[in-house]
Amino acid sequence: MDHDQRFKILIHEAQQREFEKLLANEAYKGVQAMNVTSYEKGLEKGLEKGLAMNATSYEKGLEKGLEEGLEKGLEKGLEKGLEKGLEKGQRQLLRELLEAKFGHLSAMVQERLEQLPPDGIRALGKALLKARSLRELGLED
Repeated sequence: MDHDQRFKILIHEAQQREFEKLLANEAYKGVQAMNVTSYEKGLEKGLEKGLAMNATSYEKGLEKGLEEGLEKGLEKGLEKGLEKGLEKGQRQLLRELLEAKFGHLSAMVQERLEQLPPDGIRALGKALLKARSLRELGLED
């Protein structure tokens, strides 16, 4: 309930009409203007406070979102980096084992080895234990 409504309840209807007539009178125009100005100032202050609070909430939300995004991005980046590093290490070890067992690897064999997906590297590593040739492993024609 706003100020005007509370005030109207307190004043009897006849008194209300008399009050409104007085405010309409030229001598009381300043009172009416002051009343509106105070209301507008209060409204303006309230809006400014509300906007400042919303801006602060927005900034906090943005900051939190950026922090969470950065954290998730770093986690995913680290995870992908570790996966790539592990795959690279497995590929290198397999290359060294193939060279140890079969000697120098041709460019074609090395290229085929590089094209293998991660699960293919593991399978080839297991098959290497029993294989007698690069052809048997599918690395040579």
